Amino acid sequence: MEGFWMRNLQANSHHFLEGFWTRNFGEGTTKVELKKVLAKIKDDYKFDYEQLDFDDSKTLKALAQWCFDLQHNSTSVTREQYDMFVFADEYLDEKKEGPDSFWIRCKDGFTMELTMGKVFKAESSVRYDSIQNLGKIKNTRFITALYKLLKDPDPNIRAVACISLTRAGNKNAVSIERIQKLLKDNDRLVRESACVALGMFQNPGSVSALLSTWRNDVISDVRNAALKSLQAIGTSEALEGVKVVKTLQDEIKKLGQ
Repeated sequence: MEGFWMRNLQANSHHFLEGFWTRNFGEGTTKVELKKVLAKIKDDYKFDYEQLDFDDSKTLKALAQWCFDLQHNSTSVTREQYDMFVFADEYLDEKKEGPDSFWIRCKDGFTMELTMGKVFKAESSVRYDSIQNLGKIKNTRFITALYKLLKDPDPNIRAVACISLTRAGNKNAVSIERIQKLLKDNDRLVRESACVALGMFQNPGSVSALLSTWRNDVISDVRNAALKSLQAIGTSEALEGVKVVKTLQDEIKKLGQ
């Protein structure tokens, strides 16, 4: 899919010298009617539409609503909304927009919408791959989707969503707190995944919860995952906790000899 998009962009963009907004509406324009924006998208990227068999009215408008974070009744797009979309998530360094930067972002949006559909509608075997794809997207909306999947009835989905959060690079307190709760999950694979995820985050605030899991979980694979994560975090609290428990274990072994 990526190769297809990039080949078409290269074929279509040779006559574009400026970014989408500037070349179509002027650098100083601060607001444009939504219908005009949609029309210009269709004009500039007509070949892509023909190849992808888009529903001109529904799909394009839905994509624009996602791009610019528009309400359903919105009738215009501001330059500020455009810039926030094109330059979001550090997509472009120093806000240097290329001729097709906007359309590449639209392509990402379209791909993510398809991925979301697979996650929430497909059979489990397809959902696993789709969830991992969500984890590659550093976007608030899709991080929120992963949060929801942490509560999915299927433990395999919860486990995959947990690991996918680490790939999204979202190391904030909310993510860590939600993953820590999975250390108490009824499924041992989910608990193991939570240990691995917390180790990948390497957040010192997770040490206490991981130590508790290492000491108390009845499944050895979960305990081993907790131990490796504590070693990966590597703070004095983590290493001291590991040392104390190991010393106690050694003494217990001596008693049995």
